[in-house]
Amino acid sequence: MSAMHDRYLHNRYPGAPSIFEIYHSAQSASLLNRKLSEPITPQDRDPLWMAVTFLGIITFSSLNTSHPSHAWPLRAADPSDLQWVRMAETKMAVMRLAEPRRGDSLFRAMAEEYSTMFDLVSSSAGAIPSSLESVCLLNATSSKENNPYFTAVRTLVPLLGRRTKATRSMVLAFSSQMEPVFKMLLRQKDPVALLLLAMWYDKAAQIIWWVRHRANVECRAICLYLQREHGKDREILDLLPL
Repeated sequence: MSAMHDRYLHNRYPGAPSIFEIYHSAQSASLLNRKLSEPITPQDRDPLWMAVTFLGIITFSSLNTSHPSHAWPLRAADPSDLQWVRMAETKMAVMRLAEPRRGDSLFRAMAEEYSTMFDLVSSSAGAIPSSLESVCLLNATSSKENNPYFTAVRTLVPLLGRRTKATRSMVLAFSSQMEPVFKMLLRQKDPVALLLLAMWYDKAAQIIWWVRHRANVECRAICLYLQREHGKDREILDLLPL
């Protein structure tokens, strides 16, 4: 984690992880998998949560290109596509085991921040822009059960047009609360799901250092992809963070 941070501090375009980073990340993932295959004791919970949190950050930040044409969704399909989404699923599973908001957790002081990040649409506030409502087919009866974009929009809205700076937990609510159907739409390169991700990337890159590189590169890749593949859809193009 420190080596990755150092690489980000000293390079405008961080580039690929070093051999040192790759080796230790792989070791950490292997040890985490081994521990998760064993019975979990109370004293395991905080170290497990810390480990999966750091690995999640490392996975998100590990993008080997600075060129949008070589990034998802423009490039040819690759096993690493949306790997950070799969890692987020692992993190949620570990959260249920570790219960970092429990009374005796080392992370208890972050309980309010975790509630914003993980409690379903608890971070939603403010009116949804009419243009976004239209492109996402949202109305007064919409819910996460009947609209695949509902949760993504509700966690994105607090970041749009704010006069005060968004908090880290508000930004991470979008990625932490992704519904399975929305993840499936991303993998299928659904244009509306891609638009929402690009809008989130645009805001997230301004707040969190380890999000910045992937957000900048993949946001540009998404915009180029949507312009190429859905260039006649003005509703989508007008909302792109160009």
